[in-house]
Amino acid sequence: MFLFILSIALILIGIITFFYTPSQKKPGQNTDGSTASPAVSRRSMRITGGFIVAAAVVILVLSSVTVVQPRTVGIKTAFGKPTGSLGNGLHIKAPWESVTKLDGAKQNDIYRDGGENTLGSIEVRLGNDAKATVDASLQWQLKVDRAEELFMDYRTFEGIQSNLVDRNFRAALNEVMSGYDPLSQESIDADKDTLAVLSQQTLEKMRTKVSGQIEVHSVTIPIINFDEATQARIDELQSEIARTRIAEQKKATNEAEARANQALEGSLTPEVLTSKCLDIVADNGQSPLGCFPTDVQPVVGAQ
Repeated sequence: MFLFILSIALILIGIITFFYTPSQKKPGQNTDGSTASPAVSRRSMRITGGFIVAAAVVILVLSSVTVVQPRTVGIKTAFGKPTGSLGNGLHIKAPWESVTKLDGAKQNDIYRDGGENTLGSIEVRLGNDAKATVDASLQWQLKVDRAEELFMDYRTFEGIQSNLVDRNFRAALNEVMSGYDPLSQESIDADKDTLAVLSQQTLEKMRTKVSGQIEVHSVTIPIINFDEATQARIDELQSEIARTRIAEQKKATNEAEARANQALEGSLTPEVLTSKCLDIVADNGQSPLGCFPTDVQPVVGAQ
């Protein structure tokens, strides 16, 4: 719009300059009294006016062309009203139209304390009424077919990120965490990855909140920072669980050993023991009399 206004102003100035005729105090003299030709003065004014008009036309042409970079969405506006959207590439537009460019690439919003381009950890209240801070990351992207609608609602990319994405993500995360009690028996006994489950629940709730206005690709929750009291209780419960598992393992081992001993005792009959003893004394050249039970003696033929 600025270039269009500038070109119109230059065209008017050029036309006025082109047709302007310098005044002379006396015929054939300049205002300082020197001899001059009125025709030469008029010619110089026309040349100047022509250059101004030519420059205005160049500016007018430039204001009718715009380039939209890859992974960018251009929104055309005329007098404050959106008139269409543009994909990447070279485009011709009306000179009075402006183009606002929105970043259409994937965005990765990181919520943690410290580091560059981070938004800070999110404070939440848990299901046991304790407070915690959550580190998270959200990957999202503009939808080209919804870009014009988003521009009408939020006007800038920063407005979309702040009022649509960030606000709804914080709300979704708080809703999910309000149903999570890290001290509940269900949470303690769960074998599945709790952080992965909470991430998936937040992703689904976030998609519901934005109603398809943007594409929400993923949510990742790498860590939950509990308050000191909650963390101490979690550590205590985990120690109890570890001790219980060790005791259960010892019990299972003892039971297995007892069953093995019983099976071994059942297999050692008197006949098996006698046979084994006879094998041993035969190898050593000893008397086999000790291998038989006291109430059973071998019969030896009389000579």
